[in-house]
Amino acid sequence: MKTVKKILGTMLALTVAFTPFACIPGAVTSQASAASKSYIRGDADNNGRVDIQDVTAIQRKIALINVNSFNSKAADVDGNGLNIIDATAIQRYIAGFENSTKIGETIKENYDLPIIFD
Repeated sequence: MKTVKKILGTMLALTVAFTPFACIPGAVTSQASAASKSYIRGDADNNGRVDIQDVTAIQRKIALINVNSFNSKAADVDGNGLNIIDATAIQRYIAGFENSTKIGETIKENYDLPIIFD
């Protein structure tokens, strides 16, 4: 029983000793890291390319028909919410018309991974 109390006491002392450092911003940066997620603007179905299947996926999503592996950020090419204009812009891109919304470009989103304290 004394051994258990010693171990618990030591664990408690270490917890109390190191807890203040966990609350200091930047103190645990080795545990946190920046991550990035990328997607191709216009690649609504996440198959790695912009094609007519993306247009179909957008049309199905708008019609409330189930779409597997749908990327809403990639599908909303003009940033005004998902609508038929996004599908039309992708069709125009495929046909070789102007590309003012930069369809086909890889977009990288950087974000910090959260630190969770238990």
